[in-house]
Amino acid sequence: MSNPLLTAKEVADLLGVPTSWVYQQSRAGRIPTVRLGRYRRYRREAIEEWVGYIGEETTKLARFLLEDFKHYVAARKQAGGHVLLIVDEFSAIATGERVARLVAIVRSYGASLVLAPQAYEGMGGAEAAARILNAAHTILLHAVPEPEPLIGAAGTRMVIEASVQHDRGRSLELGSAREQHQHKVSPNEVRQLRPGMCFAIGSGMAQKIHVAPVPRTPAGTAPPEPTRDEHSETDEPHDPIRL
Repeated sequence: MSNPLLTAKEVADLLGVPTSWVYQQSRAGRIPTVRLGRYRRYRREAIEEWVGYIGEETTKLARFLLEDFKHYVAARKQAGGHVLLIVDEFSAIATGERVARLVAIVRSYGASLVLAPQAYEGMGGAEAAARILNAAHTILLHAVPEPEPLIGAAGTRMVIEASVQHDRGRSLELGSAREQHQHKVSPNEVRQLRPGMCFAIGSGMAQKIHVAPVPRTPAGTAPPEPTRDEHSETDEPHDPIRL
């Protein structure tokens, strides 16, 4: 046999799922199976084709849900009702232009939308990304290699840049100073953010936030209430708030 059949464990390793899941899908008839008496075996090419089909159908369903959500907030949502849609990695299911239109419609009807792209490039190009960011109320910026297109939403502050003239290492006691704009959020500080930390950016302001991990508690007991360190109001985003 040129293409040997796979066992359930080999299929599980191929798909990155538990072997029990493969057996469950086989018994339900959802995964292509070859019956050999009481044994179940699998053709690699059939499994790969099935995975591709599932991916295409999932994408189509996700696109339909986006369009249906847009129609819901525009025509079916009750006045005063609250609704929230969270879309993770939307570049896999919709173009940036389509998502930009969705953001504009959702905002105009008072609904809420959370988008979670993994990178600026995943927002569908510079024009679509600009439209999405301009419509966004709040940006939660985690560590990324190139944060420059995003930190501008926090605005700038005026700083004094001073210089002193030297001649062969000796100060001439001459200098100058000038005011210039500086980003409130440093791109290097964004690159150095640790897991669980981000900058919350909105309305021309920014604050570094550290989200505390969920405490492990014995079964049947309630977790403690979250705590928040108090800080004075400041434009400086460098001292993180612990949530």
